[in-house]
Amino acid sequence: MTEDGVLIGTTGMDGVLADVKGAAKVAVTHVAYKPQLVIVASLQDGRIMMDDIDYGIDEVVVKSKVRGAWAFGGAANKALTWNTQDLHYP
Repeated sequence: MTEDGVLIGTTGMDGVLADVKGAAKVAVTHVAYKPQLVIVASLQDGRIMMDDIDYGIDEVVVKSKVRGAWAFGGAANKALTWNTQDLHYP
């Protein structure tokens, strides 16, 4: 984004943004990293190093309300089936 919040682009998996469209400063954000406001002219090689965000989550436990087992058929073209005998309700 530009300094005033206008989206100028997103990167692909390689992290490359082809053009900053004349912006003097760009805000770089990612869900896993701390956001940065970068002065484009100050970049030596065009690279920006980002710092990890520490969310401080010790442990996350995910439990299903319905338990069961998925089973695949013998051939690749068979449909995915639900094994109903393994269903357990609270």
